[in-house]
Amino acid sequence: MEPCVLAKPQIAVGELEGGGGGRGGRGERGGRGGGGGERRRKRRRRERRKRRRRRRDEEEEEREEEEEEEEEREEEEEEEEREAEEREEEEEREEEERRRERRKRRRREEEEEEEEREEEEEREEEEEREEEEEREEEEREEEEEEEEEREEEEEEEEREEEEEEEREEEEEEEEER
Repeated sequence: MEPCVLAKPQIAVGELEGGGGGRGGRGERGGRGGGGGERRRKRRRRERRKRRRRRRDEEEEEREEEEEEEEEREEEEEEEEREAEEREEEEEREEEERRRERRKRRRREEEEEEEEREEEEEREEEEEREEEEEREEEEREEEEEEEEEREEEEEEEEREEEEEEEREEEEEEEEER
């Protein structure tokens, strides 16, 4: 930092007012106020440069901060998108799992119904077989009874024939006597 001009003891009026006119203002000949205005201009230029540099640095810093914030925003958005995609994928997986479970349950129910139908059909067939066997048994018994009756009738006829023959023989014998 340049020392303040006012602190110097050899200050002339011209230095404060910007030089003493003519060439003295640039400090080439000395004289009233020589060189003061030039130093002030240099200082002001330096300060302007410093201010410009500071402004550029601040603007650069602001730009960098904005870029960083923009990058952070983009990263956050990407992260949110990723999370949303993951949630969707998870929901789809869960939905697919639920569909699989429903299909399995439906298949199981259909198989159980099929088994019940088959068992019912088997029971009905078994009942029909039993009824058929009972009918056949009844028919056999009836046939046997009819057969027995026929045999009895035949035997009865034979007995009657024999008795008739015996009577005839006895009559013949009577006649002969």
